[in-house]
Amino acid sequence: MPKNNKVRIFTIILVFHFIFLQSCEKVKKDNFNFKKENFIQGKVIAIYDGDTYSLLTLDNKTLKVRMEGIDAPEREMPFYKASRKKLSDLIYKKRVYFDKTGEDIHGRSLGFTYLEDGTDVDIEMLKAGMVWHFKRYNDNPDYADAEDLARDQKVGLWQDAYPEAPWTYRRNNRNNF
Repeated sequence: MPKNNKVRIFTIILVFHFIFLQSCEKVKKDNFNFKKENFIQGKVIAIYDGDTYSLLTLDNKTLKVRMEGIDAPEREMPFYKASRKKLSDLIYKKRVYFDKTGEDIHGRSLGFTYLEDGTDVDIEMLKAGMVWHFKRYNDNPDYADAEDLARDQKVGLWQDAYPEAPWTYRRNNRNNF
């Protein structure tokens, strides 16, 4: 096949791929409706670890948020700093939408966090291999799939030969918590 035809075929494939990705993104954004009564809007003002941050709401209240559905490495664990940095890169000093589902025993607001374009921050953390899917409290199949993909690709904490889940670490080190 002449070189010119290869370039033409490659260009066509690239264009179709781009159109496909754009249509998927449009569907995601169109299906995600940020209704004011359902979401708390605010700016992220602090990151504590890979699943906890502070949100300054539009009415100037500060919420300490524990992201539901995921569990990040504890301070003494491998990938703690990488997990914290990834969350910071995703949301620090950015406007987010928070879907509050409750409070935990420490008084933190539990819920799900979304970027302005509808991106689920939990999914991004899972895909990056920076957190575990907290299946004990969440059965979202998309979260399970994102964790499985990161595991299969040995991304982030899945690079370790024997990654220890945070809930196991906490159970084995109860005196520290």
